[in-house]
Amino acid sequence: LAYDWTFCKKFIIREFGMTPDRQLNIRSQYPVSIRFSDIGIVFKDSAVLAQRTLEKWAEDLNVEHKKMKGKWDYAKIRTQDEDFTEDEEDYFCSDVLAGVECLDAMAEYLGVPVHRLPLTATGIVRREVQKRGKKANAHSKFVSSSLDFEDYENFTKAFHGGYTHCNRNCAGYHYGVYDDIVVICRDFTSSYPFVMACMPIFPQSKMEKRSRLISIKDLLKRSKKECFVAKVAITGAELKPGNPMPVLMASKNEAILAQGQYVLDNGRYLEVDKYIGWFTDLDLAIIKEQYDCDIVIIEYYSAKKGYMPQWYRDYVIELFIAKCSINKDEDPVGYAMAKIRLNSLFGFCAQHPCKDIWLENYDWEEDGDIDVFFKETENMSKAEIKKYHADMYEEYLENKKTVIGYQYAPFITAGAQYNLFRLSKCIKEDGVWVYCDTDSIFAIDWDDEKIEKYNEECRQMVIKAGYDIEGGLGEASLDKVCTEFCALHSKCYAFRKNGKLSITIAGVPKAEGAKTLKDDIENFNEDTVFKGEDTGKLTHLYIPAERIYKYG
Repeated sequence: LAYDWTFCKKFIIREFGMTPDRQLNIRSQYPVSIRFSDIGIVFKDSAVLAQRTLEKWAEDLNVEHKKMKGKWDYAKIRTQDEDFTEDEEDYFCSDVLAGVECLDAMAEYLGVPVHRLPLTATGIVRREVQKRGKKANAHSKFVSSSLDFEDYENFTKAFHGGYTHCNRNCAGYHYGVYDDIVVICRDFTSSYPFVMACMPIFPQSKMEKRSRLISIKDLLKRSKKECFVAKVAITGAELKPGNPMPVLMASKNEAILAQGQYVLDNGRYLEVDKYIGWFTDLDLAIIKEQYDCDIVIIEYYSAKKGYMPQWYRDYVIELFIAKCSINKDEDPVGYAMAKIRLNSLFGFCAQHPCKDIWLENYDWEEDGDIDVFFKETENMSKAEIKKYHADMYEEYLENKKTVIGYQYAPFITAGAQYNLFRLSKCIKEDGVWVYCDTDSIFAIDWDDEKIEKYNEECRQMVIKAGYDIEGGLGEASLDKVCTEFCALHSKCYAFRKNGKLSITIAGVPKAEGAKTLKDDIENFNEDTVFKGEDTGKLTHLYIPAERIYKYG
């Protein structure tokens, strides 16, 4: 929708004689819903719902029409007087039909008309979560354990994403070419769902701010029964030998202007004189193990440790069982939807109740310049912005449909990262942790006995959490045996599996990008250029609407 709206907005507004009466933008230049109530038309963005490309969406749902790759020349400049070839007509007709069929398939599966489909993937589970939460009287529990606005802001600082990193000692090395070494990838089965359903690491009551001083040693000792979110000052940090994957992120350092001497490894510190940041107890355990440093607790919150609410965990397990019980080939729609719903449960917990609202300026003259997206807070002072967000947070607290608090979110990602480092201990002493990406580790020389012990611990955690299920929830399974492997940095690696060379590079299409390497992994290095004419990837620019509109 963001792309199409740029080209057609002025034509539509001229035709309708009005501007939208309601519009939701998730960021600048990105509307996801545009409504013209008087004429009964709503434009919605299907990409944010699908959470994948149209090509992948059509393949996953196995609809009749698929995207016709290679039949459209994106480099060609076109006007309204364009004559299309038969291939080009086939291409854009298939695009439309594939999109319609995917939406119809989702609507049929969810039992709603197309116009009632949620805007986002998270919205798919929202109604069911709210219904189950209401039945469990979860809003009352939420109110009693909810964070104050200031506390909520601190917890957002403790939240981090998945852990993705390349061993600096291995970057650029072509395993399998320079030697006969095989790199094996172990992948977690539903990493975040396992944390949410089976790990007793979450607050059981309101996370209270404590005034009593505490040492890092005491905090980690008490963390067996209590969970913590703490602001800490770290000084003289130096990564201990034998730790190829540093955890301290430079982007989270509040002392960035006073950090002193430091050494970075792809955005993470090998050494740093001063670091101030917010962490959970799980994060602090890893930091303490990795670094020689002094850690002082500046302020902290704590609560008794336990599981997430039972009703929410039961829903996680229900969706996991549904995903495992569906045959992907026999029911592609059911499998894809089960996977989307299961993965959306983490996103539901991690939604920020305080978001900047983006508006679109429609106050332009007929011959005016480009339209503008701007934040509602754009001309506010810092104090006004704080009150603006505080009022938004108050509405979130009072909303009867709110059933899960944000305080769980930092512990979900921290728990998944904690498991990643636990799994890394299953690599033999003379083995190498080469690369990892959130829920998987590429390594040389795994210890199979330790892996089985790790998986048995996961099975026991599932049982202890009260579930008797199959599917290997949380376990580390064999994912890839790479006869060739090379990683350059985060989200940038190439590998050969079953004789086929593949790539994973942020922003580069997998299949088309792999062709650039000409089936030779030695062509994958820091100087490799993935050209647009090879990958089909173009630079996306927003140009002044008048340059389009004047031709109308």
